[in-house]
Amino acid sequence: IIASTLGAVYTCGDGSDGQLGHGVMKSVLSLTLVSTFASMIPPPVITLVSAGSHTSGSHSAAVDADGKLYTWGKSSACGHIGASGSLSSYTTATVPITSMFSSDANSPNGPVVFPRLVRAFKKRPVLKVSCGGGFTLAIACLPSKTNIDNTKTAVYSWGLWAGGRLGLGKAPSKMDNTYLHAKTRRKVPRYQARPRRITALDGKHVLNVSAGECHALAVTSKGEVFTWGQNDAGQCGIIPVHPNVSAASGRRILEALEKGQPVPTAASVWDDVLEPRLCPPFVAGNVFATAATAGGLHSAVIDANGKVWTWGGGGHGACLGHGECADEAVAPRGARLVKALRMNKKTRAGAAGGVEGMLGASAVAARESMKETSLIVPKWGRPRRVEALMGWKVEKISLGEAHCACVTSNGSLLSWGGGVGAVQVKEGVDEDSIRATDKVTDVIEPISVPREPCTNWLSSMSGKVFTDVSCGGQHTMAMATGEQVGLGLGRKLLRASALTKKLVE
Repeated sequence: IIASTLGAVYTCGDGSDGQLGHGVMKSVLSLTLVSTFASMIPPPVITLVSAGSHTSGSHSAAVDADGKLYTWGKSSACGHIGASGSLSSYTTATVPITSMFSSDANSPNGPVVFPRLVRAFKKRPVLKVSCGGGFTLAIACLPSKTNIDNTKTAVYSWGLWAGGRLGLGKAPSKMDNTYLHAKTRRKVPRYQARPRRITALDGKHVLNVSAGECHALAVTSKGEVFTWGQNDAGQCGIIPVHPNVSAASGRRILEALEKGQPVPTAASVWDDVLEPRLCPPFVAGNVFATAATAGGLHSAVIDANGKVWTWGGGGHGACLGHGECADEAVAPRGARLVKALRMNKKTRAGAAGGVEGMLGASAVAARESMKETSLIVPKWGRPRRVEALMGWKVEKISLGEAHCACVTSNGSLLSWGGGVGAVQVKEGVDEDSIRATDKVTDVIEPISVPREPCTNWLSSMSGKVFTDVSCGGQHTMAMATGEQVGLGLGRKLLRASALTKKLVE
């Protein structure tokens, strides 16, 4: 999805959920004008666009110069269901689960195939929007007589609740009346159908938000970074502290994490972060963050000096840019990763009363629970500065499913990572080997450190001054001065580039 300088919107790609906004659920191979905006009187001037994708469906969003928000695609992430009132009454939507999966475009809760105004923000101008994996984030102004200059804002979220990606805390319990017998409990996807305010960010003056596949980041005016959502790959960059861990233990955890020391904790490092939490070292008085981006399973931040910090990825692949592609990325060499024991109230009571007091626990577990368990935090589980970019001043960065790309102050474009979004031919592989192979992964390898694209493959990029970049799942788009260069390193283009030395534009 692209917004032109004149405020027009163009889309292309997969359209199976109506996310292209052309009125049909079909794919489009080339950039096509979204005519809905042009037919409005007066036509809105679109200044910001975003697109998100998930296994449950894809959606798109756009904000015009007046702060009006338009969304289309998968209805569960669009915020239109039951949105006929003020946001003050928006809590958890009571929408039947079966209707959320409707594929009928004519259904009230089916795919939204044309851009539609989100009426929940009727009196709240939207400043920023970001579409993620089945959910959406937005920064909107608060309606108030004293908020004439729109300086008081709030962050809202809606869509899929899984993994804490909405930042609203634990998902509400829900009865599924459509399965077997009425009021039968079973695990069903939970959705926040209407925009809901993230109260944990109230008063933080959030300037920007970024929604990833299953986690999110927010940057404040003080240079702080808040993260929340799924944390199974360390993408949140923090260790969640269980409610039954004392405040003193929580402080020791944060202090040790900032210093890179073993962390004494009774919580697992992989727990999801259900509400926004500060991400060290991006706290007041430390590293000042100016931009943050969430990717598939990794995150990135640009600080005030133009340096890039990355973390997450679960230690697999080269998406962090630290030159780590092997097992040494999983845990520091010489350090043993010890998963901490979860101590609930019964366990604590048992430890205080001796081995006999443990409820169903073995004597070994009882003795271990009375000791302070240390957790060596993997180096990819906390933010680290990308040393390969120390000589550059990065202005913009974007993350895909397994790769990254950034634009520097002098107009250079650098990329790194794995998948088919950022790859290079293995050393010693010739054109005959590429032509003979049936498996592309046999002749290519990830780029583990940032580097400029090979102009032998992508000749049209030679000498260009780049101003912006955006990464999708397995593709990248870059904006160069005076023209657009769309780069899609898929299987066919990869082979064509290696054989013909030309970029298919």
